Amino acid sequence: IFGTGLGATTVTLDDLNVADNGTKGTQPGLELATNTGTTTNVSNLTVNNGDTSSATTGDNGVKLTSAGTVNFASTGTISITTNGAAGLIADGTGTATSLGSASTFDDITVSNSGDGGVRLLTTTGSGTAFGDGSGTDLSLTTTTGSPAGFSVQTAGSFSIPSAGQSDVHATGGPAVDVTGSSGSTMSWDDVDSTNSANDGVNLDGLGTGTFSATSGDIGGEAGIGFDLNAGSGAITYPGVFSNGSGSLVAEVTGRTGGVVSLSGSMNDTSDAGGGVNIANNTGGSTVFSGATKQYNTGASDAVTFSNSDGHTFVLSGGGTDIDTTSGNGVNATTSGTFQVSGSANTLDS
Repeated sequence: IFGTGLGATTVTLDDLNVADNGTKGTQPGLELATNTGTTTNVSNLTVNNGDTSSATTGDNGVKLTSAGTVNFASTGTISITTNGAAGLIADGTGTATSLGSASTFDDITVSNSGDGGVRLLTTTGSGTAFGDGSGTDLSLTTTTGSPAGFSVQTAGSFSIPSAGQSDVHATGGPAVDVTGSSGSTMSWDDVDSTNSANDGVNLDGLGTGTFSATSGDIGGEAGIGFDLNAGSGAITYPGVFSNGSGSLVAEVTGRTGGVVSLSGSMNDTSDAGGGVNIANNTGGSTVFSGATKQYNTGASDAVTFSNSDGHTFVLSGGGTDIDTTSGNGVNATTSGTFQVSGSANTLDS
């Protein structure tokens, strides 16, 4: 289904069931493009190419490009299932795409994708809900490619509810990459990133927005394992970090308040970049409490805490093991409170 150039009008799409099974097509199930001034109301939509035959990357579930305002009704059901392609792409670059007010996607399931799972780029709107809080809300699995499993870049506010199941498993790219979406709230279950060409998780400009997960794994990333910039909302991630080729296991910068809690083990045993950087924060706290916090960084500094007067940085629960050659084991300057607690903490530099 493809709509383009509809002009200043209102369109209603109700009770659509788009199934692409067997030999796959190359176009999205629902595509709306170049519809400046158009308002499209979508309800009771099911798009499914998720049988055992993998799709082409162009066989997305829903694709919106400069599509005007598209409202996905909270009544009825909006369900998207894809195998081999992204479930939802909304792009407002150049000419606006808006998801309106309180659009709701009841469930999005993506498997075997080489082009990410969900991607919003320069869209507007507010209160978009990814999940109805029942059963599977988001299940996003990428197997190749650098696009993130869940990506929101300069978009309106959204939520991922705490009820229901929301998982993202990314190979080749970040699990979650969200920038410039102030006030958004994310309650994930399992969040994994393997061999990302960029960061494992990247969060920037959430404002008072929040991020949480109940489990996860990050490793092999070329960028930063967990990269957080700005905001004051609570950030909680219990995932395990293993070696990557990038510069840091975790970086926390620009925070004005709130608690950042990374409670999983950090196993940086052979990453010459490695280590953690807590910098340029004016408030709040950062707590790393995993059973193991190993930073083996060679010529690079292992733990940096700088320019963060008013911020508290804690390595708690013991198990901190710092090993460097010419790099500083700990470099703490012009900052607030730095605490190392528990037993079996060692520093060899």
